[in-house]
Amino acid sequence: MEDFSSYAKHHKFIMGILAVIVILATAVGARLNGKNKQTELQNQTVKVSLVSAKDYMKSRGIVSANGTVESLEQAELRSQFSAPVSKIYTQIGKQVSAGQVLVTLQNSDISAQLAQTQALLKAAQARLDEMKKGLRTEELDLLETQMNAAKQALADTKAQQDTAVASALSNLLNAGLSAMPSSGNTGSSNPAISGSYTGTERGQYKISLYATGSGIRFQASGLESAEGEVSATPIKMGSKGLYIQFPSTNMPTNNTWTVDIPNTQAAGYTALNSAYQSTLQGRETAVNAATNALSAAQKQYDLKLAGASNEQIKAQEAAVEQAEANVKTVAAQLEKTVIRSPIKGTVSVLSVKYGELVSPGQLVASVVNKGGLQVKAYISDYDLPYVAEGAEVKINDTATGTVARMATSVDPRTKNVEVQVVVSDPENSGLVAGQNASIKISAKENSDGGMLFLLPLQAVKVSSSGASVFTVNDDNTVTERQVTLGSVSGEFVEIKSGMDPEMKIVPAVSELKDGQKVNVQ
Repeated sequence: MEDFSSYAKHHKFIMGILAVIVILATAVGARLNGKNKQTELQNQTVKVSLVSAKDYMKSRGIVSANGTVESLEQAELRSQFSAPVSKIYTQIGKQVSAGQVLVTLQNSDISAQLAQTQALLKAAQARLDEMKKGLRTEELDLLETQMNAAKQALADTKAQQDTAVASALSNLLNAGLSAMPSSGNTGSSNPAISGSYTGTERGQYKISLYATGSGIRFQASGLESAEGEVSATPIKMGSKGLYIQFPSTNMPTNNTWTVDIPNTQAAGYTALNSAYQSTLQGRETAVNAATNALSAAQKQYDLKLAGASNEQIKAQEAAVEQAEANVKTVAAQLEKTVIRSPIKGTVSVLSVKYGELVSPGQLVASVVNKGGLQVKAYISDYDLPYVAEGAEVKINDTATGTVARMATSVDPRTKNVEVQVVVSDPENSGLVAGQNASIKISAKENSDGGMLFLLPLQAVKVSSSGASVFTVNDDNTVTERQVTLGSVSGEFVEIKSGMDPEMKIVPAVSELKDGQKVNVQ
């Protein structure tokens, strides 16, 4: 029994020693395996290229760009109304003051409406005063006279406006009337259309020819029916004022033509249609104003006749307020026909002439103040770190200026940044608004006094221990060199220290490690 116990203790001691040996062997093997993997990674050869650090130096002195001269104070005056030009008070190159009238559009109808609304306001206010005073016979007689005058004014306004609308419609329907040949016609001769279309209906005349024993005749259908002999002299084409004249009495009977009423292809159609629509709108405005005037006169008469209650007085006060609003509305419409310069300056554009029909949004004139000029230019995101607000600028090698503003972001499409340069002494600069200009901006230097480099982001490795670039040794291994970063501009980053112009660096370092073997291409 003692012999067995002694035997077991002896073997237990030996097994413990063996276990320790196994553990040590495993640890040593793992350490050796790690070193082998590290050595394998370091011995792995990758292909790289080298670039000169000198190519990325920031000390360039001048940043050049091209831009356009603009006025710091410039006004483009556009029409807010559709009407013919009635007066022009200025010319290109003339000095104007703020508020000065440059052009007026035809506004006699609006002036009349304003006078009418002002009269309505005056009448409404007078009626309110009368209501507060009480009934008087002479006042009632006066109101009746005003009411009758308003009735006559409404009738006259309708007649006048109907005449104006009819004239504008006639001008539109008679614009450039012509017989348009069908696609299958033979020959190039077409009949001429003359006279004045007296109808108001829009549509089309269709003209065809047919032969008879006594000669060739024409037949018209569509807007009205008519027929007659084919003649080289004008012949009535129906009862609405139009005549047709053929170039010859011997016309191919298979030819047909159409006459469109109105001719939307005529050169003046657009302007005449705009004038017609404007006349329609003017009629509606004028008739409404006259109708409102009659309604107000009738209401005043009725109120005076019945006597005014507190409610009626309040209603009349509201009527006065409405009349005031109507005056302001028409006055604002009248002001739209007067083109004024909002600034003091020089007329640089005057794009209308007397009698011309202008449309809403059309440019009428442009005024620039040469007392303040700037050049708007664009620099690349690469040049952005070189430029600072306040930098001195040479413009066209003759004028000078200062960088006043820079965009806060880079255009993602063009990779450019907008820069605005204010011109010094613009009066004597020789520059004019709209002119192309070349600028040279004095680039900023490193605030630390050292050399600055601007590297692509992929040429710099950034880790928790700092930033670095890689150079290649004579034995084709890379060395990681610590650098100090500055600001980031787009896809580039400033290097403030840690580099010199003679260095050759690897431009793409994402997979490199210190000591790694490389193959320089």
